[in-house]
Amino acid sequence: YAIRHEQAVALEASMGLLGPVNTMTRRYHTLQRLNKWTLDEALALSGLEPFPQTFETFNASSASLRRALTVAQQFSLEHFPPFLTLVGKPGVGKSHLAIAIGRPLCGEGLFVLYRPERLLLPELRHAIEQSANPMYDYQACDLLIIDDLGLESTTPWAKAQLDSIIDSRYTTQRMTVVCTNAAPDEISPRIASRL
Repeated sequence: YAIRHEQAVALEASMGLLGPVNTMTRRYHTLQRLNKWTLDEALALSGLEPFPQTFETFNASSASLRRALTVAQQFSLEHFPPFLTLVGKPGVGKSHLAIAIGRPLCGEGLFVLYRPERLLLPELRHAIEQSANPMYDYQACDLLIIDDLGLESTTPWAKAQLDSIIDSRYTTQRMTVVCTNAAPDEISPRIASRL
């Protein structure tokens, strides 16, 4: 990924596209315009590259898991409704289904971001420290997958950031998949109302 990242930055610089804010969204659109977007690039940028999960490899061993699989497959094909929340105990396959939704959409040329909450919040903090607009990527991508929602967002700052992302995506009806094992009362009431 680091090599592809450096190549994309060099390409953007040669085209005069680098400004004060260099986002993943800008990189996606630059590569799309130049017909240099590949599935490998899409998976690397999305965060899905190291994960091989597909619908075919999902173990739907119970009626509720078969129902979850059907709903996830339908969401992947129809892209509607725009929000899908997968709730369940750890280890039942929520992340597997979310990744299985995202991988084929990368192949369709959609801009997908997969972020476990434990990575999303530090990424936001780092971008803010670099004077970048970190929210833009999370608000503009075609599909945002937030994994393990509710496990890390204990500070007011973290709750405010997640609320802003989810509220923006809800308002614009952008495809969003959220995985959580938290009970509704363990999640911010405003976020829970959107899910």
